[in-house]
Amino acid sequence: MNPHPNLESASGLRPASAFFAIAVVLGLAAIWVGSAALGADVSMPRREQVEKDPPPAYDIVDRSGRPMALFVQRLDLVMSPNALWQAHTPEKIAVGVADALGGLDVDELLTRMMPDAEHGAIKTTLPLDGVQAARIQNWIATGDPNGEGSARPVSRMWIARDEHGAYVLVWQPLVVLGETERALHGEVYAEKPLKWARYIADGLALAVMGEDALKVGDDELELERQRGEIWSWLIPTTYCVAVRGFDASRAPELIEFLSANHVAAHQMRIERGRDRQYPSGRFDILGSWNFVERDEARALSAYALGEDQDGQPSATAAAALADDARDLERALDQLAAAEEQDEFESATGAVANLRARATWDLLAQPLPVSGLERACDRLLGDEASWGFLERSRAQYAFRRHRAIRSKTARSYYLDSIEASETPQLATTFDLMLQRQVGLALDDAMDEHKPALAMAIVVDLATNEVLAVDARTHYRISGFAPLFHEFTPGSTFKVNVMACALESGVVRPSDVFDVGNRSYRLGKRTIHEAESSKTGRLTAAECLAHSVNAGLAQIGVRVPDTFLHEKLLALHYARAPHTGLGGERDGYLPNLPWKRDWTHASISFGHELKVTLWQHAAGLAAIVRGGEWLPLRVIDAIGQNGERYELPRAAPERVFSAETAETVREMMMLGAREGTGKPVAAPEKLPGLVVGTKTGTAQKVPTEVCMHLELADQVAHADQGTRCTPECRRRMVHAARDHRVCYTSSMCIWGRVEGSDREVMVYVVVDEPRGAQKYGSRVAGPTAVRILKEALGATRNGDATRPDLCEGFAASTERSAPTPEQPWAEVGW
Repeated sequence: MNPHPNLESASGLRPASAFFAIAVVLGLAAIWVGSAALGADVSMPRREQVEKDPPPAYDIVDRSGRPMALFVQRLDLVMSPNALWQAHTPEKIAVGVADALGGLDVDELLTRMMPDAEHGAIKTTLPLDGVQAARIQNWIATGDPNGEGSARPVSRMWIARDEHGAYVLVWQPLVVLGETERALHGEVYAEKPLKWARYIADGLALAVMGEDALKVGDDELELERQRGEIWSWLIPTTYCVAVRGFDASRAPELIEFLSANHVAAHQMRIERGRDRQYPSGRFDILGSWNFVERDEARALSAYALGEDQDGQPSATAAAALADDARDLERALDQLAAAEEQDEFESATGAVANLRARATWDLLAQPLPVSGLERACDRLLGDEASWGFLERSRAQYAFRRHRAIRSKTARSYYLDSIEASETPQLATTFDLMLQRQVGLALDDAMDEHKPALAMAIVVDLATNEVLAVDARTHYRISGFAPLFHEFTPGSTFKVNVMACALESGVVRPSDVFDVGNRSYRLGKRTIHEAESSKTGRLTAAECLAHSVNAGLAQIGVRVPDTFLHEKLLALHYARAPHTGLGGERDGYLPNLPWKRDWTHASISFGHELKVTLWQHAAGLAAIVRGGEWLPLRVIDAIGQNGERYELPRAAPERVFSAETAETVREMMMLGAREGTGKPVAAPEKLPGLVVGTKTGTAQKVPTEVCMHLELADQVAHADQGTRCTPECRRRMVHAARDHRVCYTSSMCIWGRVEGSDREVMVYVVVDEPRGAQKYGSRVAGPTAVRILKEALGATRNGDATRPDLCEGFAASTERSAPTPEQPWAEVGW
């Protein structure tokens, strides 16, 4: 219970004895920085101490063991502004730290060291009544709350009003706590910052609490608690990172400065944190990491240490806090066993300090927020499945000893324990292919100037994602293959044809009159592309040549309930729940459908929305043989020579194998004679068996062009605003060039002749602004380029030599490790 109801209670770190120790192992280029535990007992300093590294988290590797994401150790300078500035001079500490770390900008460093200040001033949050405000102003001016003192005024401290009109105290700590200000108030304070801090705390307590305030000479322990509450009001922050990630070679000089100035570990210390590094480059699918905010850290650490909290810490947070939880359990046992009052108080302090230490530990750890990083972290957070994996920290034990008549203590090595092996999460990705996909999308962006471009590569037998990437000219939130919704256009005709064949309303040889680039369906006229086939075509030719009128006639034969049911079975209109971060559901109109309008439009890929991830899974289900599977990105977890395969989803039968094979034959016809011929004809892809379906979706007048929409989103993000319905209407009615409002796409699957391994590539180029607009001309070359790389017809974009010498051929295993790539060896 707060003994002083006039002040809001805020927890702060209590002063404690502390010291630093460091050992540099030059041969391994490693550095250990020791620091006293927050729970150290002042009266009984521990001689033997143990320092621990952050717990091993996990590495991410590709399907051949190539590293994609690794943790590396980092040194941070962390501090408690609340504790440090009560006992030290801000400018002196900032200058010394800046010099020790190699000439950092002092002003910038001071800003980071005073996170509660805005433009150098801290506006306190405790509302004051008129009497309290007047008493504080008197104390500032005269040193007496009644205005009867003769002390010099305290500079840069004053009473103001907050946004609600309440009185609050405002002060500038750099001035108030500076050497100049202290010297003006007498020699007793000039060289003693802590004494000056106590003078401020005692004066403000007297001004706020009046006769209830404790004074010098009263119970010393209660007086210190009162001073702590005042300083928690003046400087609320008890943890911040002053310097994140500094050169380890600077650590000895920094430690020498901190030690010489008697800076305790609870005030400022070096901590070992971790950074995420990406040896093979940064891919969007990997996602991102962030550092947890202070309030969230307190909540998560409280959860991990057994307090009643909602939510659940991630695997990274839980691993960082596991040792703290075990230490806390021991401290609670000691608390329960305490018999004497001094034992009880000591144990109570240890429990409080351990909770504080848990928060500090968590704040030092980066946490994943999206992409593969997030999915892997959530996976390992499943204790029921993966709790058996070893997560032991590296430990370094040492003894602190101070010789007789020596002013400083020294650290003596006792023992060390290596960390457990870092778990490796093996993904389905082919790192070399992923890189080539990115390069292909870069070239597509340069040539066609679209709003964005995306591509995905899927192994059809396993539905494993071999590569996926995206590029955009605009800043967009989320990973585009999961987040960006678009009209699929003619690639969706594959799905409609499969439904028609499955329902028995059409045969491949059935003939349809598709008109002469326009066709009248009831009261509606359906238009075609300029180069579209005309006259009478078979159903197979309608799909191969992507004729809208043909697919509309075929599609409306299928009952809308049957078509709707099959599309839902292919998992359209629902988020895929990949665990990679933000996802969108797509859109499929509710039943019933008007035959000549919604039903006909869906039959050629309009009036619905999909994401790249959704549509790739749906297309792959048909091409694979009619069974839907979720796209798979994480394959196994390895540690200590063991490999643990993740469970595979059971296939869901949507179409018969006969239906799927018929659609495949139509897509092969499309590559030989149809819309895929310009890029996928047999003479263009010798040695490969392929099928294609192109897509060119012109946006209707009620749709906003993507260039316009994304540019508007960026503008709103910069201004901190949102697009209103009126804003949306303006964009819809804005003058536009319909030539640029197209979504161009291509799906192509293939295999090497004589091989059973098949790969599917799906590429979407949204709103190209170059000379071309058709899927075969815009997305087609990129899709074919990626397919050739995935099947080994090219390597790093260059054609492979099929026969190196008689009896030997190029390996079909793209990622096979070679003696020149020892780092690609798989250890499990």
